[in-house]
Amino acid sequence: MESKQGNDVFDVLPGSRRDWLAAGFCADSPFPARVTPYYASLIRGSDPRDPIALQAVPRAEETDPAGLPDPLGENARSPVPGLVHVYEDRVLVMPTSACAVHCRHCNRRWRRDVAGPAPWHEMLPGWLDYLRRRQVAELLVTGGDPLMLPPEAVGELLARLRETLPASVLRIGSRLPVVDPQRITPALCATLSRWHPVYVNVQFNCPAECTPDAGSALTLLADAGIALGNQMVLLKGVNDSTEEILRVNRWLVNHRCRPYYLFLTERVRGTRHLWVSAARGLEIASQLQRGASGLLQPHVVVDTPDGGGKVPLTPDRVRLHETRAIVTDLKGREVVVED
Repeated sequence: MESKQGNDVFDVLPGSRRDWLAAGFCADSPFPARVTPYYASLIRGSDPRDPIALQAVPRAEETDPAGLPDPLGENARSPVPGLVHVYEDRVLVMPTSACAVHCRHCNRRWRRDVAGPAPWHEMLPGWLDYLRRRQVAELLVTGGDPLMLPPEAVGELLARLRETLPASVLRIGSRLPVVDPQRITPALCATLSRWHPVYVNVQFNCPAECTPDAGSALTLLADAGIALGNQMVLLKGVNDSTEEILRVNRWLVNHRCRPYYLFLTERVRGTRHLWVSAARGLEIASQLQRGASGLLQPHVVVDTPDGGGKVPLTPDRVRLHETRAIVTDLKGREVVVED
């Protein structure tokens, strides 16, 4: 289904524009709104506590200057356009900046602040030349959402990447199963399955997203032999509850998708109203460890900049202060995480 963006986003939301504005949502944001009719249909109404609305509809708080435009420093780690290389044996490529929904917690808002990238097929020769000269165990294809590309383009892209990296794992990051599951078709799954080993990481954040349509999309992918993992983001008012997280994870496991990561909210500028504190993250990590089977437990981490790694949220790694936390990254450096 076609996404709506800009001020038109209110046209696909339940309730009136007046009700949305009165509830603290807004029509204008530095990061434009974009939402699919399907994802909008999951919203209960102009409720400031609705978990889907909090992820998809701009709020007035997005003008808060706290945080960083590019908290992981990816822009500085981009040696060629559309490619990011942070970890020695892993490389990330971004064939598109397009997404079906502009998630309000997006950690790549910085890509919206610059001119749009060249078409992927123009960037591809630079990627392949870079990749041929390095030992790459895993290649992450993300964006944007790479599955927004036409299926034939996805197939061509994966074919060229697999030709260059015959022994590497291909990982694809996509929210389409969550926000527009009808776009996950048997033909698309057949295309992906030609280039195994292929992993698809999705992002289900709350029980309201766990619908029959979304479940069918995961089933199509799993039936095609594609390994599925979920990378959940802790979001205030959306899923900062151990019970809600476990509800999602049980549903995921029943649909053959393994809970993979649970990320502390990245401190992206414009998202402060969605931040979950490090103290609450530590509490949730401890509760999950005590109260859930290993199958239901993701790695609970905070992602750190400049290759510092995905640091486990554990007391030996995180020191709490009144308004911030000090995280010791995997290189032994101290990183400040604002609350």
